[in-house]
Amino acid sequence: MSPQPTTESTEVLIVGAGPAGATAAAWAARAGREVLLIDRAIFPRDKTCGDGLTPRAVAELDLLGLGSWVRSLHTHDGLDLAVFGRGYPMQWPEGPFPAVTAAVPRMEFDARLLAEATESGAVFRGGVRVSDALTDDSGRVLGVRTADGEIGCRTLLVADGAGSPIGNRLGRKWLRDKMYAVAARSYMTSGRGDDKMLTVAVGAGRGDAVMSPGYGWLFPLGGGRVNVGYGVMVSDELPLPGSSRSLHDAFIEQMRDRWQLIGDPENYAAAPLSIGGMVENIAGPNWMLIGDAACGTNPVTGEGIDFAMESARHAVEMLGADDYTQAWPDLLQTLYAEPLAAERKIIRAIGMHPRLGRQLVPLLMSNGWRGRFVLRSAANLVAEGDKDAAARLFRLVGRISERSERPIFGHRR
Repeated sequence: MSPQPTTESTEVLIVGAGPAGATAAAWAARAGREVLLIDRAIFPRDKTCGDGLTPRAVAELDLLGLGSWVRSLHTHDGLDLAVFGRGYPMQWPEGPFPAVTAAVPRMEFDARLLAEATESGAVFRGGVRVSDALTDDSGRVLGVRTADGEIGCRTLLVADGAGSPIGNRLGRKWLRDKMYAVAARSYMTSGRGDDKMLTVAVGAGRGDAVMSPGYGWLFPLGGGRVNVGYGVMVSDELPLPGSSRSLHDAFIEQMRDRWQLIGDPENYAAAPLSIGGMVENIAGPNWMLIGDAACGTNPVTGEGIDFAMESARHAVEMLGADDYTQAWPDLLQTLYAEPLAAERKIIRAIGMHPRLGRQLVPLLMSNGWRGRFVLRSAANLVAEGDKDAAARLFRLVGRISERSERPIFGHRR
């Protein structure tokens, strides 16, 4: 006789235990809420990623109480932007965000965030595969269905990644025809694995084709190891210029001597990335999509961890509102629409006019002030309270871009 399916209930149910889900679980548990965090994977588990933590991500770790932990690892002082073979090293700017970054393998990083969530009081279960979301006629989520039964909830936070199967069940629409990205990464032994700067390489010796519209990275992990990868933006106007593996392997060979790369790449993985707010229907009466499920990845850098952690914190702050259907996309629109629109506009311009990018980027980087502006803009290091000229210019570009780059988080004119 087969066992009967079980039914249980919790106040806050979070599907997906990556950076967004684990961060949300920690904050919600600290706020005194009953939290159940579930994931189909058994942790620790790997994840396709460049492993880079931007100053914005480090700021979120500071808020969470993990600042000392991340600074005890191999950290970086800045970014070396290599444009067609010429390097432009820049220190991280002092300001509202910490002037430090790190690269932590996701196997380690996600496990540490998950531990913080459970230590804060959340309950975690791995190996739980959700097959459906249960809703009433008003669109309110009653719970989810799993292989073992049903889990009821008052609030559902969906953090199940770029593909977001549960979000899709709830009506989420990922606008991949507008823009998305494909990224491939591996790990290698390197004579420069203890460098104190992240390296991002545009052009990499392959001419205009690489400028349209991808770049490679080498992120030192310490201990003589690096995360090396290649990412490319894709849209209806910018088709994928080759397979992810071929672009990744070609980049490694171009950088092998310069970075003293030894042997063959290990643990190769590739995945699509949801980019720049290109999504609709990310909330309902008592549910919200956060992290990659809400498509907040930076269009220029491909960075998504900072948005994952920020969106998780903001979602928890909104818990208890009467209805999230419009309030949640409105908040994301207010916080992120302008920078995401500006960054998407930059990618489209360079992708459609590679020669312009080849001439313009070195010109911008040749001046200290302009270079810092590029760095702050690309990495979204302009805070709400910044009043300097670079911040005002960035916001102006964002406002102009937003008028033509909609929809972002489902907003339309």
